[in-house]
Amino acid sequence: MPGFRGPRNSQIKSADTDIDTAATTLLSEIFINDSNGHSHNLATIPIQFGQFESNINTAKIYECSPLYNNDVVFAARAITTLDWAVYAFNTGHFVDNFTQQDRQCRVVLAADPYLEGRSCFSEFTDCKCILSGAADLLNHIRSSGDSSLIDGYIIHSHQLPSTSSVSKFWQLHATIITELHKLRGLSMFIAFLSLENDSHPLQQLDSSLSNRGWIITCQLISFPAYGDSVSGNCKVMIGVHSQCDSSVQPINIPNPPTVTPSPLSHFLWKPFNRRNYALSFSRSSKNFGKSISDSISEPDSTSQFSVSEPKPGASDSASHKVLYCLHPQNSDQDIQQGYEVCSTNHISKPWCPSPNDALFKNLYGIEFHEDGDTFVRQLSPFEFARCFQLHDDITYKLSHGQFQHCFDCGIPSRSSLSVLSLCCGHLSAIRDANIEIFDPRPTIAPAAMCPAFINGAVGTRLPDVTVWKQAYSDDPETCLIRDMINNPAKVVKENLIKVHHTYRMPEVR
Repeated sequence: MPGFRGPRNSQIKSADTDIDTAATTLLSEIFINDSNGHSHNLATIPIQFGQFESNINTAKIYECSPLYNNDVVFAARAITTLDWAVYAFNTGHFVDNFTQQDRQCRVVLAADPYLEGRSCFSEFTDCKCILSGAADLLNHIRSSGDSSLIDGYIIHSHQLPSTSSVSKFWQLHATIITELHKLRGLSMFIAFLSLENDSHPLQQLDSSLSNRGWIITCQLISFPAYGDSVSGNCKVMIGVHSQCDSSVQPINIPNPPTVTPSPLSHFLWKPFNRRNYALSFSRSSKNFGKSISDSISEPDSTSQFSVSEPKPGASDSASHKVLYCLHPQNSDQDIQQGYEVCSTNHISKPWCPSPNDALFKNLYGIEFHEDGDTFVRQLSPFEFARCFQLHDDITYKLSHGQFQHCFDCGIPSRSSLSVLSLCCGHLSAIRDANIEIFDPRPTIAPAAMCPAFINGAVGTRLPDVTVWKQAYSDDPETCLIRDMINNPAKVVKENLIKVHHTYRMPEVR
């Protein structure tokens, strides 16, 4: 090789021909004696515990408990995790709030009538079973054969067009709740109810479930009272089954202390405050009535917009505030929804679910300042989604047009956290009341107990030292092994033959 300056002639060292006798013995045992490696400490024989007869030769083991018990692992996961079923993704408020609970909460069963909602379940939860509606959810519960425990069921109601549709909706969910309790051990359900729907079917739901052992409370909560920056309220129905514990009490949501929510201005995206996003000058601007693209010209007699005062009750002094309504020419000024301009020093108005061709669609307008003038633009869906204070990824997802129906009866984050924390605490108390765990003090020897964590059962404590000694004495092999350890002179061929071959090599050594 050109340029190589190393030694030209090097002797190749011969390979090490030393033979490992221990390895040879193992190979002989495995291949020749067909032991499959069960020799020379390559195998562990499980110890079994039970009741033995006095005659060792004809001993029978009763209630044998091998220590290879993977049910303990699954049961331990069960008592540290709360599994939920959820109908309708809504705003996804539960995704982030579940991570703030003392026990891990998982969505294991989900349903949503909209494709967009199902895609959100798939993206933001680990749920593997996502169905296309309440009817499919009921069929799955009945026919899947899955009997794993589901602790809670969350229901998000829609604004339904008629009383009959509301009645059918809640009749179906009453059946789902009943089947979940019967087949999956459901302990609690939470229903977020729209105030726009007829309340008579809800009274029938309350009566129907109460007759089946459910203890139900229904309360009105105000979102701003819990620190949310979205105006509105909803009814929350919470039901817990009377068979979950020896003493079950109704769950009442406590009133929070007074808190001032962040104003709308806190959630605005400043890059949107540009002239090219403006629809009109504000009514306080000297250029009101002029075209945005040609504000230097004098206002003509046919101005693009006109202003009207909001109707009484359009503003809520404790939440949002409507400044005025901005109407294009030739529009019906009696219709104000979708034409309102709101103050950014107050919280946001709620979502308007009714489809219309209004100026601001389902949202409203806001004022902003630029270049010494005041303009009006539409609040962007992204800014509106930020008011719910959800996870950033969910906020970005819901700001897209095809996902905005999720704000229909949308639940903001802080109100949700108050409700879910309360319910998760009760579910944890129910779980603790149904499970008994033995003394976990570190002074207890690790081999002294093996808790079996399963619902309704107690752990099984392993035998104490006295029972261990007695068991070793009653067994002829272990008794002989103990004698050979105490007296090495007994380690002879006659005694080794009586001992299982797994233990012979340690004895010889």
